[in-house]
Amino acid sequence: MYGEHIQAVRDTIGWDQPLAADHFGPLDVKDAIRHARFFEQYELAWAEDLLQVGTLGSGDAPKNWRAYKEIRKRRSRPSIPAKASLGWRRVSVP
Repeated sequence: MYGEHIQAVRDTIGWDQPLAADHFGPLDVKDAIRHARFFEQYELAWAEDLLQVGTLGSGDAPKNWRAYKEIRKRRSRPSIPAKASLGWRRVSVP
């Protein structure tokens, strides 16, 4: 998984700084829960986009609150859907 990469960042920034991770590929709810539980050892502030658009076959994954509720129920750290589904957009600053 991503353990070596996350650990390398943790070793660099330390454990007193917040760390988040984003975009994990086309996971279903079961795999998203497995990833989320694995990440807990690294004390991520949050994991973003555990579910990608079109991966569940039942609507837009980031807006699928039932799927995110199931993931949240089975882990202790927060996860958030895609920023776009919340109405956020990337802004470039010169």
